[in-house]
Order: sequence, then C-alpha cells, then structure tokens
Amino acid sequence: MKLYRHLLSQVNETWADMHNDRQKFLSLFSERLRGYRIKKCYTQEQLSELAGISYKYYQELESGKKVPSAIILVHLSEALDVSLDDLFSAR
Repeated sequence: MKLYRHLLSQVNETWADMHNDRQKFLSLFSERLRGYRIKKCYTQEQLSELAGISYKYYQELESGKKVPSAIILVHLSEALDVSLDDLFSAR
C-alpha cells in the first residue's frame, strides 16, 4: 500500500508539473508510451489487456487524444515494467 501511495504521489507531482502545457505532455507521453510498447514487443491490444483498459482507449492514449488518469498511468507503468519517470522523461 505504501508503494501504491508513493506511485500516486509521484504521478500527482509529475501531473501538476506538466499540466500547464497539455499538448507537450500528450505528445511526450504518447511518444514514450509507444516507444516502450514497441521495445517490449507488445501490440496495442496486448498492452491494453495487460493494463486492464480497452483497446480503443489505449489507441487514444497512444495517439495523444486522451489524457490518462493517475491510476491508468500506474497500470501502464506496471504493465510495461517501467517507472512513471520513464514514461515522462524526454531522454
């Protein structure tokens, strides 16, 4: 439970920092999400199933059309086995 709260706290801090520039956030997030999905050799359908979200919703996330909630970010990072920082950093 402590880890879960820590992850949500981390998401909330990151979210607040990036909220001011929505388009930049969506572009960076969707690019990183797609990159990690491909790196792990998952299809969009496979990753959406692992994350417990619908395929259509996942497509909208990866295309930058939807903003994920904090809990969806946690599910995606767990499914990809990456940190939340990895999903947002522009390395």
